[in-house]
Amino acid sequence: MIDLQCNASVFSRDGDRAVEFQFVVREVTQLRQRQQQLIRRNRQLAALTTLAGVANSSLKLEEIARNTLEVALESTGMESGCIHLVDPAGKQLRLYVQIGFPPELLEQSLLVPWGVGVTGAVAASGYAKIYSDLASEAPMVQPPVHKHGFKSLVVVAGKGPRGTFWEPCN
Repeated sequence: MIDLQCNASVFSRDGDRAVEFQFVVREVTQLRQRQQQLIRRNRQLAALTTLAGVANSSLKLEEIARNTLEVALESTGMESGCIHLVDPAGKQLRLYVQIGFPPELLEQSLLVPWGVGVTGAVAASGYAKIYSDLASEAPMVQPPVHKHGFKSLVVVAGKGPRGTFWEPCN
């Protein structure tokens, strides 16, 4: 889609009638894209500033994790998410904190086997994965996920002090 900006100027009039005028049309697609990119960057910086404040506000890991998850969900516009920690044996992920999960999905998220399902597979890969359309991109997703209206999923496999995995869902 091309964005256009139009400006008109009247140079001279004969009574109420415009005699000379200038009409300028500019293509501003790149300008709009840069503005949107700046808005995204500002949101990211605001989220990072908030996260820095969150990290410095408490010495309790669970409180930091919950506040960090809140900021992550707010900055991505997602409604629910959870953080899993790798168990000491490294064979499964244990739910650490969650926000907004329906009880039916919460039960399934308590323990996630390493390498199994979306979360377990992404954790095993060590790379982040974004699913824009769960129905077509992640056939292994359980029916309750679709039943509760989840359409997209972001799984970030980041190894924190004890191997933390962040999973916001929408």
